[in-house]
Amino acid sequence: MKFSLSESKSSSLDADVRLVNDENFPMLVMNLLTADSNEGYKIAAMEIREYLRPDDDSDEYFDCINPGWFDDLQNKRIDYTTCVYCGYRKNCTINLEQQDYIEVVALGSARIPSRSFINDQVLFPKTSTIMSNSDPFFGFSMRAGKTRKLYLLTQKMFDSIFPNKSSIDFQFDAAVGYDMPTGNAIWPIDQQFLEIYEQITGTISFKIIGTQGLRNGDLTSFDRNCLIDVAMMNGWTNDSEGDKAIIELDLLCSRLIRVLKSKSMNHHFKQLANIQMTPILDLPYFSSGSGYLNLALRWLELKPMDLKIYLNSLDDDLEESNHCQIISQIFPLTMKEIPQGLVSLYPRFPAIALSPKHQLDQILIEQPACKIIDVVEHKGIERMLLLDSLGIDLGQVI
Repeated sequence: MKFSLSESKSSSLDADVRLVNDENFPMLVMNLLTADSNEGYKIAAMEIREYLRPDDDSDEYFDCINPGWFDDLQNKRIDYTTCVYCGYRKNCTINLEQQDYIEVVALGSARIPSRSFINDQVLFPKTSTIMSNSDPFFGFSMRAGKTRKLYLLTQKMFDSIFPNKSSIDFQFDAAVGYDMPTGNAIWPIDQQFLEIYEQITGTISFKIIGTQGLRNGDLTSFDRNCLIDVAMMNGWTNDSEGDKAIIELDLLCSRLIRVLKSKSMNHHFKQLANIQMTPILDLPYFSSGSGYLNLALRWLELKPMDLKIYLNSLDDDLEESNHCQIISQIFPLTMKEIPQGLVSLYPRFPAIALSPKHQLDQILIEQPACKIIDVVEHKGIERMLLLDSLGIDLGQVI
C-alpha cells in the first residue's frame, strides 16, 4: 500500500483543468460532502465522475487506474479534469512511482488497516502538532521525506525477532542499537568498542588465549565495587554465592583488562578507555568503574564467543577447572545463529504504535530495538508497530 509524500498526484503535469461552469455541479459536490455512509459517498463520487467525463473521445483520455472503486470495469477512460475532481483522489496512487512515496509493507500476520485510517490517522494526522507533517519520521530517520518502505508487524512478532535479553527492566532511551546474536541493546560506548573490535577481531580473540599467567584478580577496590554492583544487577551472582563468583569474575576481568592494556592492543583502546563513561547514558549499568573495566564488562556481554575461546583454552588446566566451572555457570553460552550475509547489528528503529484502547497502558515507549515516537488507537485486536527500517530490508530478517 503506497502513500504519496507530495500533494501533487496528477496524471499529467502539463494538462489543463476544464472550466466546469454549471449550476448542477455544486449540487453534486454537496452530495459528496454531506454523504453519511460509505455507500452514499461512493454513489456521489460515481455521479461526479460520470458528469465530468467528456462525451467526445479526446487525446487527453487515459485509463483510470482504480475503475473498481466505481464498479466501472468496462469504460475506464477519463480525462485530467475527471481525475482532479474525483472523490477518491487523495487515496489514488496515479503517477506515484514518479514522486516520493511511502510504501507500507505488512510482515507476518499483521493486517494493514484501511487506507484512509493509515493516511489520515497514522501517517498524516490532521490533529498533528507539527506545522508540516509531510513525513511522520522527520527527525528520526535520515530517509524521511524520501521514497522508502515502512514495515507493519505485530508487537508479538517484533519481540520474537528482537527479544530483550536484559535481566532487568531498563530504560533504553540512551541506547543506539541492537545486537541480534546476543539480544543486547547497544549503547554509545558499545558502538565505539565494536568499531575498534571489528578491525582487530582475529588478533584480540587470539590474545585471550594464554592469559592464565595471572593467577589472582588484581582489580582496584573502586573497580571491584563496580563489578559487584554490575554482577548483582545482571543476576550473575546473589548474596549466597557472591564471594566465589566475585573472586572468579575479578580474575576474569583482570585478565581481559590485561589483554586490553597489552602492548599490541593498548594503542587501540587507550583513548576510548580514558573517556568519562556515565552510567545509564553511556553504559547499561547503574555503576561505572574505570574505563578498562567498563570495556571488559561490555566485551563479556557482546562477544560471548570470545569467552568460549577463553574457557576452551583452559580445558586441560587442572588449576583452572574451578574457575572455568564457575564462569560457565555465570555465562551460559547461548547465541542466536545469524545466517551468512545477514545483518547482525541493527540501529534502534523509530516506530509508531497502533494499539487497541485496552492495551494502550502496555506500550513500552523505549524498547531495546526500537523507540516509539507516536501512539495511535485503532480497533484491531492486538498491538502493532509501523517501523521505519532506516534502509534495512526487514523482509529478509523474518
